[in-house]
Amino acid sequence: MKSTVIGIVVAGVVLGGGYLAYSKYTPQVRAVEVLDRVFSSTSQRTTYTSKGTALLDITAPSKKGDTNDHAVVKYAVSGLVDKSVPDSFGKSSGRLDLDINVEGSEGLVTKLAIDIAMDDKVFYLKLDLPAELLAGAPAFISGLNNTWIKIDLNEFAKKGLITEEALATISDTGKLDDPVTRGKLKEMVVKSGFFVDLSMVPGEDIDGLPTYKLTTSIDPLKLADIMIGYLEIVDPEALAKLTEEEKASLEEMEKRVAEFLKSSTISLVVEKDSALLRVVSGNVIFDDPESKAAGAFDFTVEYNDINKPVNIELPKESTSIIDILAPFFGAFMPLAPAGRTGLPVK
Repeated sequence: MKSTVIGIVVAGVVLGGGYLAYSKYTPQVRAVEVLDRVFSSTSQRTTYTSKGTALLDITAPSKKGDTNDHAVVKYAVSGLVDKSVPDSFGKSSGRLDLDINVEGSEGLVTKLAIDIAMDDKVFYLKLDLPAELLAGAPAFISGLNNTWIKIDLNEFAKKGLITEEALATISDTGKLDDPVTRGKLKEMVVKSGFFVDLSMVPGEDIDGLPTYKLTTSIDPLKLADIMIGYLEIVDPEALAKLTEEEKASLEEMEKRVAEFLKSSTISLVVEKDSALLRVVSGNVIFDDPESKAAGAFDFTVEYNDINKPVNIELPKESTSIIDILAPFFGAFMPLAPAGRTGLPVK
């Protein structure tokens, strides 16, 4: 009886495996196909909300070198995104909360928050700094705490702080919205070998919808290839202008990352039918032989309300970064209003 059961199992494995191999529909191939669909569905995502957490745990030698400092940084993020306007960076708003705990020669326990917002090429930033960090800060820094700071790239161009060519390059988002370009980028990334050990299993339902969970690692020795491949597709002129020295620096960076990165695991939870990305999480273990810093970084981000209306509120009042910096760098900003210290602008 036992030998019969074993025979049936072996026969099933052989026949099932032969069928999968013959049909070229192995689990690895299926995972690649789903990953391919994830790239497509993510590029078609116009609105969504997000929230996530992260934890950085790092140990490094103290300045004196006789002991180790240990730091734990906890991150909490949330945001809303609307990319429904063509040829635009879209609108977004979000918040980052940091909980910092450093033990060692220079101990530090504090919390701070950063609020951000964006309307195409206009960015807003607001810092919420605790009293212990503000105590030794210059008066103008304290005065800007909990104040929206406006960074308008169009204003930068008008003041001559960036060239019109640079602004046009920043504005050229159409290439990434083009289906042909997206397809080439997708194919380049999948075929590059940047993702290794790709696997897929059924995931837990989200909002009553079945999901897949894809897990993979990254090969840091493919970073330079990815960057070159990106430029080759999106900006061949920039690639042509790269000097041999710049290309060598990319390869050097690649080697440094490979030495630094000991392991990495990235997981994607996607809806089974639509392939919409719902959760991305990861674990990175690092050990830098040069600085002797070692530790781990874990993160999880969830995406909800995909392609549903979102209400993004932009700051009604803000202070231009140009007005803030004019008193200090007036010689470099001759067109900036002199004597302004950052009055709220609407």
